[in-house]
Amino acid sequence: MLQRLAKPFLTACVAYSSHYAITKAYSSFCVPDGVWGFFQGPFTTGSPLCSAIFSSMSATQMTYNAMVTFVISDLLVETFLFSKGRKETQQPQEQEPATQD
Repeated sequence: MLQRLAKPFLTACVAYSSHYAITKAYSSFCVPDGVWGFFQGPFTTGSPLCSAIFSSMSATQMTYNAMVTFVISDLLVETFLFSKGRKETQQPQEQEPATQD
């Protein structure tokens, strides 16, 4: 089971790392802090570069959200729905006493 979750987990890690880096770039270049950033923001936020950064930020957020939802739902399904079936198949069978001839 853990092997099946490794790929979505790594995908979520990559998506979050990308999202974090892109968000920091958007914050630094498109809406900088301070008074100067307040006046600079209306000009930089609508630029093609900042629009592309914002679109990438949105896409990585959706990918991260999908991967986290997949991992959590898969764990829940494995834990609650299939655990009953496994317990039934793993019950020890009664052994018949050995007969002596």
